[in-house]
Amino acid sequence: MYYFASEAAIPIRAAAAESSEMVSQLLFGDIVIGKEVQENWLFIQHIEDGYEGWVTIYMLTPISHTEYESLQDWQFVHDANTILRLQDGTEMRLPIGAKFPIQNDGYFSLGNKKWQLIAGEIKPILPPHLLLETAYKFLNIPYLWGGRGGFGIDCSGFTQNIFRLHGISLLRDASQQAKQGTEISWENKQIGDVVFFAKKGKKNVSHVGIYIGNEKIIHSSGKVRVDKLNFHGLYSYESENVTHTLLTIKRFFSWELQQEPKS
Repeated sequence: MYYFASEAAIPIRAAAAESSEMVSQLLFGDIVIGKEVQENWLFIQHIEDGYEGWVTIYMLTPISHTEYESLQDWQFVHDANTILRLQDGTEMRLPIGAKFPIQNDGYFSLGNKKWQLIAGEIKPILPPHLLLETAYKFLNIPYLWGGRGGFGIDCSGFTQNIFRLHGISLLRDASQQAKQGTEISWENKQIGDVVFFAKKGKKNVSHVGIYIGNEKIIHSSGKVRVDKLNFHGLYSYESENVTHTLLTIKRFFSWELQQEPKS
């Protein structure tokens, strides 16, 4: 059965317990497949990236295959002040990165539930050349292990969400994302390329950010921030040293082909 994420941000946990580690999140509008029920818990698989884990079942709205296929004209949240009015008259703030299937002038419904968009900025999928504009909207959002949205976000959740808002699918974890895209040399890096790092003294991918030009990257570490990039790795302005070793740079779209023509 399909399920619609009907809360602003839903923890995906490693095991069926509130005390279990949050490994990722569902944002409002995400669609998952339910695989196994254990009391009040449902083992799910995310439709978009295949990520699996346990969520509390009452935070999801079951939908039929027909309802799933009917959902279209998705709009994505680009504003920290995006608010829905719920059927009971209360309001719910959505995180940047959530999505909303517009049906009737700001309203949509599923089964016996109905929502109304009453404030905020929503947009369709944007072209990749606007990617940095979107990334800067996340500045200073706090780091949250397993977070994917505007209430708190980890490093790979940040890159995944930014590219998702521009129609490019990245997998959930940094180690998975590092296996996607086209490898780029240091000399040929461009704005929008994704940079992968290891902790100092290690060889496995453990961190990721987006190159923004001028030897700088935007990434989530403590909070979403801008730091310096050099051939050796990630240089933190805060700690004034190289915190991570550079491993690889990957490209997911051609910047030149995405530029708007000059008038």
